[in-house]
Amino acid sequence: MQKSRSEFTIVFLLTFIHFIHLVDFVVIMPLGPTLMQNLGISPATFASMVSAYNFAGAITGLIISLFADKFEKKTLLSAALVGVSVGTIFCGLANSGDQLIFARAVTGFFGGVLNPLVFALVAEWIPYKRRGKAMAWVMSGFSLASVIGVPLGLVINDSFGHRMTFYFIGVFIFLSSIACFFGLPKASIPSKEMTLKQLAKILGQSFSNKKYLQVFVYTFFISGVMFLLIPMLAPFAVKNMGMKTTDLKFMYLIGGVLTVGTARAFGVLTDKFGGRHVYAVICIASVVPIYFYTHSGAVSFYTYIAIGSVFMSLISGRMIPAMTLTSHVPAANQRGQFMGILNSVRAGATALGSLIVGLIVVEDSSGKLINFDHIGKTAIAVSLLSIILTYVIFPKEKLVK
Repeated sequence: MQKSRSEFTIVFLLTFIHFIHLVDFVVIMPLGPTLMQNLGISPATFASMVSAYNFAGAITGLIISLFADKFEKKTLLSAALVGVSVGTIFCGLANSGDQLIFARAVTGFFGGVLNPLVFALVAEWIPYKRRGKAMAWVMSGFSLASVIGVPLGLVINDSFGHRMTFYFIGVFIFLSSIACFFGLPKASIPSKEMTLKQLAKILGQSFSNKKYLQVFVYTFFISGVMFLLIPMLAPFAVKNMGMKTTDLKFMYLIGGVLTVGTARAFGVLTDKFGGRHVYAVICIASVVPIYFYTHSGAVSFYTYIAIGSVFMSLISGRMIPAMTLTSHVPAANQRGQFMGILNSVRAGATALGSLIVGLIVVEDSSGKLINFDHIGKTAIAVSLLSIILTYVIFPKEKLVK
């Protein structure tokens, strides 16, 4: 394996790529109230936009699982970033809910390639004893997207409209593809001579592997529960908690700053105490902000900031120990394929979660969203169940001494 770059440079670039990809993915949700008003769409249609991205990502996750270990991953990563860039610009050109759903599906088709490749490259280049910290850095892309990308996108939206937000992000993603191509070393190509039939056979073996199947179920649970909540956070804040659309960026900013700090801590704790225990503690702690957010009525600006920020840090933070645990499961020559399937499962779970919340949470005659409290209770129950799954699926864990 070529290691002409330091681990720091590799992790920095992968974090940057993950960051800008997540800005594109996440910004649609705080833009929800604006899009619902400007394009005249319902909560269900808005949830469908989120689902379209994730369903498309689930499909390409399976496709890339056949090819990720056949071709050089850095080149695939660069090409996928170009595709996401084009799809995001199409989002800015959309004039209706249907057009935006289609544009989000195009973006998700290419975006579904990114996550498995980024995490496969982390697993390939970073030794396991330091992988928890590396995963924490890469996973902090969500936090950085909240601190920098999403608030900036919302500022652009407040000043120039939602179209300019998409255009800005699209151009920035294209620039990140150039940084990826020239800044990362080449990855290994372990399966270059394998035929599509052989690769499909290996894919079947992955689904027949009991351990892999357990991890796929586990990932489905922990990812799906997040998106029972996330798509409606911004619309609920505006319609039920009494926030202005111009207030949303402050929660994402402050919540992101908090999450950056907690992500570092969760990564260190994962390496020291193990992913199972850290996941359990974070999951239990997240029950409090989930309950208070989903059961809130009108609140003050500062109460909203406090609840939302803690919610963000804990919900995103529990993915750090979870991803560290799952990264150690596949064999070295199956990482790309495993991560592709895992990403597909995660995307499918988030798409299903978004559809469910879009069907259950509806507007009443006063314009308020109802039934979000039931979603919150369901999310709490599934979160607690996932703790049991963690200890069942990962009964033993290698710790760094």
